[in-house]
Amino acid sequence: MPLSNLESLPNELLIDIIEKYINGVDLLRAFDFQLNQRFNALITRCQRLRFDFIRCQKDDFRFCMNLLPAYIDKIEELFISEQDTPGQVDAFLSFLPSFESFKQLRTLYFHFDGEVIEWQIVERALNSLSKTTINTLSIKATNTDNRSSLGNVIVDLFRLKSLKQFSLMSKIDSINWSDLAKVSSNIEHLTISGIHFRFQDLQYIFKCTPHLKYLDVDLINIIYP
Repeated sequence: MPLSNLESLPNELLIDIIEKYINGVDLLRAFDFQLNQRFNALITRCQRLRFDFIRCQKDDFRFCMNLLPAYIDKIEELFISEQDTPGQVDAFLSFLPSFESFKQLRTLYFHFDGEVIEWQIVERALNSLSKTTINTLSIKATNTDNRSSLGNVIVDLFRLKSLKQFSLMSKIDSINWSDLAKVSSNIEHLTISGIHFRFQDLQYIFKCTPHLKYLDVDLINIIYP
């Protein structure tokens, strides 16, 4: 829609469109500091923002990161990924090492490559989710074969009281699912892919997730001699 057409819409409708449909990356690139006082004021009035950095160009990423602190307490959905943008997660967490300051964060897509970022940085960021009210979490971890402590972090994520939807994709075999035996989780939708998971491990999942409505896991086949 041309800018002239947008300007003809009432403020309340524009705010609703911004909050529900516009990626924050596009929003900042198009309007912020563009000498349009009305749109700058509308962005400031918005209470819910979504930032999707997947496949974001490096120049756009740097531009947005410089402005992000002004909107951090309004971000409800955040997507950061190494897909087609190697080094993005490391750069993001170097600037904002914790998610604790994202007071309204409800949805997080977190795709990291263990070969290009130190595990301690990832671990700190994921552990900081306990300070949020995250509802939907998707983690895709690549090159994590030697990250045995990832399993402990995953178990801790099951403890998050606000977490209702959890998707985990990785290739590790170090998670001790029996650690979930004493965990009470509110997760309702759970997807686990690529992780060493046996049929008998299901008992721990079912025991710790009494509210579970949807489950999708990849089971491995064990052939006994």
